[in-house]
Amino acid sequence: MIIGIPAESFPGERRVALVPETVQRLAAKNIAVRVESGAGRNAWFADDDYRRAGAAIVPGAAALLGQADLVVKIRAPTPLEVESLRAGATLVCLLYPRDNTEVTRGLAKRRITCAVPPGKTWRV
Repeated sequence: MIIGIPAESFPGERRVALVPETVQRLAAKNIAVRVESGAGRNAWFADDDYRRAGAAIVPGAAALLGQADLVVKIRAPTPLEVESLRAGATLVCLLYPRDNTEVTRGLAKRRITCAVPPGKTWRV
C-alpha cells in the first residue's frame, strides 16, 4: 500500500494531512508513504523532516496522486487533482459533497472511494 500526502491546494490552507511523527509510525509498519515536495512547508515541516521519518518525496502532485492507493488531504481535491487520482484509489479528506458537486461527480466517475459520516449516504 502506498499512502500519498499532496500539498494542499486550497488558498490559505496551512495544515498538512500527516505530520512526520505519524509518517514515522506508518513507515515502522512497512507502509510506504509518499509526500509531495513542499506539502508540509506551510505547517513548518520541511521535506527533510519527512525523509527522516521514512517518506519518499515526490516532485509534483500529478505523479504522487497517480501512484497512491490512499490519498490523505485536509480539503477536497480540485477537479484537476481528481483527474490525477489513480482510478480505484481511496481518498480521505473533508469533502463536503453537497458543496463540491463537480468534484464529487468526478470522484464517482473515476471510482474513487471516499468515507462519509456513519449513517449518511450521498447520491451523485
